Amino acid sequence: MPKNKMTIQRAIEIAIENGYKHQVFNLETMIKDEMLDPDTINSILLDRDFWIALGSGLKWDGQLWCGKRGCGNDGQHFHSSSKKNWEERWRDFIDHLAEGKSIEQFFESLEEPK
Repeated sequence: MPKNKMTIQRAIEIAIENGYKHQVFNLETMIKDEMLDPDTINSILLDRDFWIALGSGLKWDGQLWCGKRGCGNDGQHFHSSSKKNWEERWRDFIDHLAEGKSIEQFFESLEEPK
């Protein structure tokens, strides 16, 4: 378990801090007024831009240039590093839900930046 457990609200705050804007809701006001309801949260978690902004905030760059020959494409491609990028994390989230686990459990498995 990560040292600093993440919460859903904190993940949303990190995404906002890194440029995320919901197309419909003013999330800053909703967080301040404690008005984040399940439908709003679900809408956020299905938004590609949320995952991009969260990935930026959590430094999920996840790409390393491969210069090795014999590694497919003669070294002209990227490999994922040990850090997963936002798209892989989004897929992990969907897989997590498909396994019957909760949204809260997924975010608790992420480490909040220090």
